[in-house]
Amino acid sequence: MKRSAFTGVILAGGASRRMGTDKTKMRLWGKPMLAIMRQKLLDAGASKIAVLGQADEEGGIADQNPGQGPVVAAVHYLAQQSLGSRHLFVPVDMPGLDAGLLETLARQNYWARFGTYNFPFLAVADGIKLTPPKRLYDLLVIKMARHLTATEINETSFVNLNSPDDYAAFVGSAPRSGVRTIMAERTS
Repeated sequence: MKRSAFTGVILAGGASRRMGTDKTKMRLWGKPMLAIMRQKLLDAGASKIAVLGQADEEGGIADQNPGQGPVVAAVHYLAQQSLGSRHLFVPVDMPGLDAGLLETLARQNYWARFGTYNFPFLAVADGIKLTPPKRLYDLLVIKMARHLTATEINETSFVNLNSPDDYAAFVGSAPRSGVRTIMAERTS
């Protein structure tokens, strides 16, 4: 099956206050978390990578509204994209995401996410000017993001590393190898 073109979008503009250090540069498995997320998106078939909030990185885009959060960054980014273009959003602090899971999401032709998780999500630029809502959940509802179900995923897939305790717990849990998404279907 031919992969459809999409841009991988890494949200990396947060202040990392709870973590106490820049999460993009934190090392996991011997690599910075930003490099890990970049590679996962490339492995999932991203034709290019955008890094929101990190203008100095390859594919980096400066945060137009620092401190306003991921929903504002996503809405402003999408407003500048070509009509119908597809964008797979991931936060820099979700290293448990599997490339197969991301690829399943990237195959959709409409706004989509897995179950009740806000991240990752696929967005399709529609040219509609939108005042960013307060929460990402609200944006996903406004855009009628379809809920996909996935079977046999790693329990660490959707874990965000927001604090040193989260990081320590994640490092202490070895992800099961070979566990991939087998099925994805629309549930709503």
